[in-house]
Amino acid sequence: MSSETGFLTLEIKSPTLNISRGTRLAVALGSLAALSGCLSSSDSQQADPVVVENPVAYVERALLFDENTGALVEDNLADPSAFRPGARLFLKASATADAETQDIASRAFAGPQFLDDNGQLRYDVKDLHVSHDGSRLLFAMRAPEIEDADDEDQPTWNIWEYDVSTDILRRIIDSDVTAGAGQDVAPAYLPDGRIVFSSTRQRISKAVLLDEGKPQYSGLDEEG
Repeated sequence: MSSETGFLTLEIKSPTLNISRGTRLAVALGSLAALSGCLSSSDSQQADPVVVENPVAYVERALLFDENTGALVEDNLADPSAFRPGARLFLKASATADAETQDIASRAFAGPQFLDDNGQLRYDVKDLHVSHDGSRLLFAMRAPEIEDADDEDQPTWNIWEYDVSTDILRRIIDSDVTAGAGQDVAPAYLPDGRIVFSSTRQRISKAVLLDEGKPQYSGLDEEG
């Protein structure tokens, strides 16, 4: 949640199996509505506080359960490039449960080539970050799996940006070749508007090691 922008951000994990998705989502949005009211008034002692309807941006994904034990499968923080298809990025006009909801990321994969055998669009999105003025959303997104393709030929995580006022969605790195050269996640805006993110590219560190006659390595593959 960002009090500077008036934006609320959230990742909602939609239950599957015997847990009511609608109930869990309603509870989450109800909590956000209360937070929205808190943001709108800097003085809780005012006689007639004005409630401002703040927009809400959130990622929704299904919960995963172990087929054998039924236990909830947690995200593996040691594997930031893991792919869990089925997530969606939504923007709500306000925190109220009946506010208009817009899917702002699926348009990036418009076309039958992105659908699986069941006609489903199965991409992944995460790491939502809001600009300091609340005008832009930054996030990591990965295209759907390519059937029968080798691991090195599969899509990679890329950084995307959505402009709220213009409704424009764009990938930060335009070139397909450059964007596919590494896994890019966890983006954030600096105060001056520049963008930073985590990546597996590590070109500079590998070049330094090579110059020093040392073996190169990728940090994500390092053990211990």
